[in-house]
Amino acid sequence: MTTDPDPAPAEPAVRPPLGARPWLASWLPIVRVPLVVAVVGVAVATAVDGRAVVAAWVVAALAVVDWLLVGAPWQVGMGRAATPVLTLGDEGAVVWSLRPSRPWRQRVALADDLVPTLGAPRRAEVTLARTGTSTVAVTMHPTRRGRHDLAGAVVRVAGPLRLVARQHRRDLPGRIDVHPAFPSRREAELRVVDRRVQDVGRRSVRSLGSGTDFESLRDYTLEDQLRRVDWSATARAGKPIVRTYRSEQNQVVQVLLDTGRLSAGVVAGVARLDHLMDVALAVTTVAVGVGDRVGFTAFAQGTVAAVPVSRSPRQRALIGAAMADLEPSLVESDYERAFTEVVARQRRRALLVVLTDLSSASLLETLVPALPVLLRRHLVVVAAVDDPRVREWVGHDPATADEAYRAAGAVQVTRSRRRTARLLRRLGAVVVDEPPGPLAPAVMDAYLDMKAAGRL
Repeated sequence: MTTDPDPAPAEPAVRPPLGARPWLASWLPIVRVPLVVAVVGVAVATAVDGRAVVAAWVVAALAVVDWLLVGAPWQVGMGRAATPVLTLGDEGAVVWSLRPSRPWRQRVALADDLVPTLGAPRRAEVTLARTGTSTVAVTMHPTRRGRHDLAGAVVRVAGPLRLVARQHRRDLPGRIDVHPAFPSRREAELRVVDRRVQDVGRRSVRSLGSGTDFESLRDYTLEDQLRRVDWSATARAGKPIVRTYRSEQNQVVQVLLDTGRLSAGVVAGVARLDHLMDVALAVTTVAVGVGDRVGFTAFAQGTVAAVPVSRSPRQRALIGAAMADLEPSLVESDYERAFTEVVARQRRRALLVVLTDLSSASLLETLVPALPVLLRRHLVVVAAVDDPRVREWVGHDPATADEAYRAAGAVQVTRSRRRTARLLRRLGAVVVDEPPGPLAPAVMDAYLDMKAAGRL
């Protein structure tokens, strides 16, 4: 859970120009429930006994006095602080700071222009202390990623008798960025912490392959390969000595995210694009964690977002921010154009992780012919989200005509995916086609295996 942000200073608003609409609106009395009850009571009493008209004058006088004692609503100090960056699925907070404008306890109601997708209450009421600053905090549960601009809020101040109120709208600019959900974060962080990932060669060279950078010498064990024996060191020490290696660092990983029409489908209740974003964040986390540099490009018919290659610890946050407001484009992705642009920028040999889908037969005319542009110099991993429902329909024995048609469609889609994956593998790409849960771990493992084997 995200901690509450520090309260913002509660400052009064600028006085609106005399005669302007905000100025006139702030002087308009707003009738509150106690005054309505009092008026109704006086009206009933007057109907029964005409002498009760004096009570009507008393109520009217009290209402006027209460209205005069409210004071200018723009003099009430107010500030807003909010969690600036959230990950979809996490919690954040909005904290309003309020300071009274009169030396008595003031009843203040506020209404903020928070968008509904932030999942936070827009209204709050509080009784301010005579001195000092009071705070009101609400919890945000965002339901949609993106950049949410915050505009202003309306402050309504009641008089000391609670009969009437006055209100004023003020500007409180701000922004809250909701980054894509990252359900595979724990899997990614465990792989970074794992010593076999951090130190390929010292322990895991025997099981994961050989690194390319010499690190140290150590005593031979029965599990070591003979080709690792350093014969010169063995002769000097008088016992078998082996070389240990680690994977090269500062290598380049480029993540290419397809935001075309294929990413608009819904898998397990979530857009396919959001599943692919999870993979992008997972690969970035692991790559930066093991010392490599990561870049990001999102494309459809052209590049729609890009983050330069870097190994900064903030790279995941930067890529998350770049993906925050991306939406699927209902157009056919231009793979050849996107791949050509990436190759033009990335001269050095790198691992390119292409996040797309394999369910369309049109890929045989778009993705497959364009892939050799990348494979001439780079290693390529193509990752796609497989729909678990389609797998169930393929293995399900249909009992009705509708189920039979559905099963037939599922079989056709599955064959198309397998055919496309087969062609991509023949070209030299590594293809990972898994349901949403296992997809990100499988892509991370493919990257780490290629790195441990020294293929980069």
